[in-house]
Amino acid sequence: MMFEELRASDEVIAGWRELARQVRDALEHAGIPPHLTDDYPGSAGARVDVDCGNDEMGGVFVVWNPGAVLTQQIIESTMEHRADDPAQQLFLSITTAMREAMLVVLRASRFDVVAVDDLTHHPPRIHVLGIS
Repeated sequence: MMFEELRASDEVIAGWRELARQVRDALEHAGIPPHLTDDYPGSAGARVDVDCGNDEMGGVFVVWNPGAVLTQQIIESTMEHRADDPAQQLFLSITTAMREAMLVVLRASRFDVVAVDDLTHHPPRIHVLGIS
């Protein structure tokens, strides 16, 4: 399969980028600092990603970035395969709680959103399907 077949069309991606901009605006309006994927690990706050894949996981996603100290602890414990590290549970608790808060904000802002729990590859996150 060619790379072009795995990537959504330029028109679809442009739509997702505009949707991501609207999501960032809504989060910022609520006082939640939004950041782009390029800033990762970057500042604490909502990271808004556009996945350009031409599959069910393509689109706009939002995930919570905790503070720098916890982020560094997670990186280190993950690299050292310390799944029982208390920082791992704290990270999961914080990212889940903040995801729930952002779901409320985005739904109140008229976005169609769903929670995604694919903990194998990503922290708890939000898939933004559109806006009504």
